[in-house]
Formats: sequence, C-alpha cells, structure tokens
Amino acid sequence: MSIDLSNNNNLAFLSILLDISERFEFTLQFQRLYNSLKIKNYNFGERIEASSLFLIGIRTIQDYQNILDNFILKLSVAFSNEEDSEYKAIHTFINYYSQVVHNFSNNNYEKVCEIRDEIIKKSKQEEFHFLQNETISTVLQLDITNNIVAFQNIQNQLDLYLLQFRKIYVSNNTQNLIESVGEYSLELDSVATNFNSIRRISVNKHRQINDSNVFYSLQRGVSILSEEKQLFAYMHSFGKMHYEKLITAFEYLPSEFFRESTNIIDWGCGQAMATMVYLEYLQSKEIDQKINQIRLIEPSEIAIKRGALHIKKFQKNINTITINKDLDSIEHKDLIQNKSITNLHLFSNIIDIDFFSLHQLLEKIEANFKGVRLLPFIKLKKKK
Repeated sequence: MSIDLSNNNNLAFLSILLDISERFEFTLQFQRLYNSLKIKNYNFGERIEASSLFLIGIRTIQDYQNILDNFILKLSVAFSNEEDSEYKAIHTFINYYSQVVHNFSNNNYEKVCEIRDEIIKKSKQEEFHFLQNETISTVLQLDITNNIVAFQNIQNQLDLYLLQFRKIYVSNNTQNLIESVGEYSLELDSVATNFNSIRRISVNKHRQINDSNVFYSLQRGVSILSEEKQLFAYMHSFGKMHYEKLITAFEYLPSEFFRESTNIIDWGCGQAMATMVYLEYLQSKEIDQKINQIRLIEPSEIAIKRGALHIKKFQKNINTITINKDLDSIEHKDLIQNKSITNLHLFSNIIDIDFFSLHQLLEKIEANFKGVRLLPFIKLKKKK
C-alpha cells in the first residue's frame, strides 16, 4: 500500500513513526521512513538528522566513531534551539551510546572505551554543555565489559532519568468502568455505528464550547484528560488523524490473522479510538473475526469510561475489561493470562508519548504474551 506524501497529515504521521523508530532503534523502519520523507524535502530537525547518522549505513565500530563529531554537534543544536525539553536530545544520545556498547563492547572493548573517552573529552567543552547532564555522566561511568549487562544498566539509567518527567496514575476503582447514561450516551445511541459519526458528536460539542484554552490543555495530545470538554477537544483535534493512520495500519495485517480468534489490548486507549476503528474495519471488510476479549489500558478515568461506552456501541456483549492505570503501573495480574491465543496490541494513542519506560513495556509484553503478537506501529513478531 502506498501513502500519499502530498498530504500534510500523512507527512506528520510518518514523522511521528520516524521518531518512534528512533526510540525503539528499529533501524530498517527508520531508514525507510527517513528516505520517504527525504524525497519530499521534509525538515526533520537536527535531532532526527543526528539519529539518522547512527541508524542508517552503520556497519562497523569505526563508522560509529567517524560520525561522533557531527552527531554531537547536531544534538547540541537541537538541545539549544529546537526541543521544548532537554530529554529528547539526552534520550537520542543515550540510544547512540547504548548501541555502541551493545554491539561492540564484548569483541572490541578498547575501541568502545576510545569512543567513550572522546565523549567525555567533548563534555568538557562549553559548546557541548548538554553532555554535562548527570544521567549521561552516570552512563559513561558504567562498567561495559559485558555488553548485555551494560546495555541493561544503561536502559535502567535512562528509565530513571525519564521518571522525573512522569506522573503516576493508578485508580483505586478495580471494577470494569463504563460511562453511565447521560446526554452523551443518549446522543451516541442515535448515531450510526461508525467512527466518523461518533466523532461528529464531539466535533459539534467542541465547537459549541468555543474555548481555545481547552485545546491547549491537551498539551499536543499527551495530557491526562480530566474533563469532558477535553474529551470533545481531543476527538475534534486528533480523531481524524488517528482514524486515517489506523485504517492504513490495519491493511498491513496478514490475511490469516483474521481467521483466528484474538484478544485486543489497547494500550493508552484514551476513548478507545483504535479499538473502535478496528471493529469498524472488520465491519467494512465483512470479516467475522471472533474477539474473545478487549482490554483497555488508560490512566484517565473519564476517557476510559467513554472508551468502554464506545466499544459497547459497536458490540454490546463483548467482554471488555478496563484497567485505569498508567503504563508503568501495569502489573502481571492486569494482563491476559491465556498464553495460547493471538493478541492484537494497539499503540495508537501512545506512539508520540515519551514519559513511560519503553524498556519495561516491551519486557511486560515479552513476559505475558507468549503466542503470536501483532503490534501495529511497532513490529510484527512471532515468539518461537
């Protein structure tokens, strides 16, 4: 399937995926997205350009060393002039260093130490003051004699660094949540069962409110929502983009997947837009797939209640479980215990959110989902 690169929404979506590919170190996906956007003369910014230096065309440890000067220079510009917070530049730098350590510290320890010493030397120069970050200093002091242990320790330090930007959201309400009967639910009953009709309710409500401060309170879509007017604003401002990227992603699911029963896990589900679009996709393709369970995970109580209501609109009797927690607070008991069934993981609402531990999230998925795992926007992987 081709994507229309003349569409600004598509370009913006691809740039988000590019950022995610850098964070997860998906080198092949990063290269494809980068090249697609490069054709359109897309302005990546210095941080992504820095990422491209170590995620594209790198084969040897000497390649990592050759790009070091330019890599640090670009990150320094991004740190000073582009990013609204320092953490992204720090994150990208640590990704570079962790890759060097992970790939080469066991078989070329001296060269890795040489690169580390070059970095330490540069950190003392005023123009590269972002390298004086405490987390970077700690990472550079870690023992790197064992590449696996060193990589794990680097990731732990990165998680501790990002922890200062996070807030923990855990609800004491353990029962399945759903929005009670009210004005919105009555309007929902009266519209057609498709995403655009449902979104239109919020679009109309948001226009009636007519308050730009509500939109700004969304913080570009990463804020934890606490008021109904924010639900309307989010659906109005970001719903169409989510719908388009989801429909595109579902086209890439293998045809044999639809013949199997599945569980859906909607991570950071918000108002369950990803699950809604998937159910609509099945309807539009006349696919009769058995869905055993839908598990919604979301820190905003008001959003997850509405999400459960949206799911009920599509399928009244489907087994929907709500988990009102942030991703870092998810425990083993919160996740599906049946290990033999295919699981569809949806990450639509979190691909541009940085303030949770990616490393911990992947560990939870690896530990708790041993069958076939389909992860649109991240990767397709089958556990052997």
